[in-house]
Formats: sequence, structure tokens, C-alpha cells
Amino acid sequence: MPVVTYRYKRLKSLRVPIVTLAIWYGEGWHPVEAYVDSGATYRVQEDRKR
Repeated sequence: MPVVTYRYKRLKSLRVPIVTLAIWYGEGWHPVEAYVDSGATYRVQEDRKR
């Protein structure tokens, strides 16, 4: 699996692991910001097997 590195975004005086993703909705792509942390105990995204 390739390693992907993102820079943390600045939120006020903190740097937080938030990345911008693109979501296809309707007839186009829309930017969505997502909190990503490999050590997190929860997540918002759902695993979907195809």
C-alpha cells in the first residue's frame, strides 16, 4: 500500500489532520473536508465492499 502524506491544516492556532476530499454528488464533484487520524477511535466514513 502506498504512503500518502498530507500537511495538517491550521485551525485557529492549532494544526489539525483535516484533508479536502472530492465527493461526486448530483452532476459534479464537491469539496468536503474530513478529519483523518490513523490513531482515532472513531470515524465517519463507512466501509463499503463492492
